[in-house]
Amino acid sequence: MPELRKDPIIDRWVIISTERGKRPVFFVEEAPPAKAPMCPLCQGNENMTPPEVYSARQDGSPQNGPGWTLRSCRTNFRPSESRETSTRKGSACMTK
Repeated sequence: MPELRKDPIIDRWVIISTERGKRPVFFVEEAPPAKAPMCPLCQGNENMTPPEVYSARQDGSPQNGPGWTLRSCRTNFRPSESRETSTRKGSACMTK
């Protein structure tokens, strides 16, 4: 049976339907989405990224190849168009 409750955050009355949780459609598990086959950041696709700058890898594994646990490479996309140095000072909450 639905219940009428007051939401203290928005100060409004809302209807809560407790029976909705018992519907069988909520128990059906969906298959996880398929992994993208061409992920440039996954092992085996190192040729899709610039050469590595640093990597933590297993002994004997080749540079710019699979066998790494951590891999760093330069980006082809700059975060901003400007090369000017920021003059802002302070923390994220208190800036000048």
